[in-house]
Amino acid sequence: MAAIRQFVGRCAVDTWCEVLLGALPLAILLIGQTVVLFVGKIDLSMNAVVAMGSVMSACVTTRHAPHLGRSWMTASRASTGLGMGVLVRLFNGACTALLRMPAFSSLRSP
Repeated sequence: MAAIRQFVGRCAVDTWCEVLLGALPLAILLIGQTVVLFVGKIDLSMNAVVAMGSVMSACVTTRHAPHLGRSWMTASRASTGLGMGVLVRLFNGACTALLRMPAFSSLRSP
């Protein structure tokens, strides 16, 4: 316990802020996955959607918006990632609802 207090005392506030900011996307995914599990389904595509959104955000940032200022670059990166997530989820929901495609798996017993 004393070693933990000594370690925490040595770290700066900026270090803890960076750690929390790095863990924030995973925390958001965890909240979404928890809601999906409470509904009774398993959704394994969330990580793929996040990966695709981050790749698209990186492409927009490096290829299409390098001349923009820092704040506009951040806004374009965030909107691209969110937009990709919304588009993929709308397509997934439409396929499930309209085409009657079954969800991946159900936790409920038949």
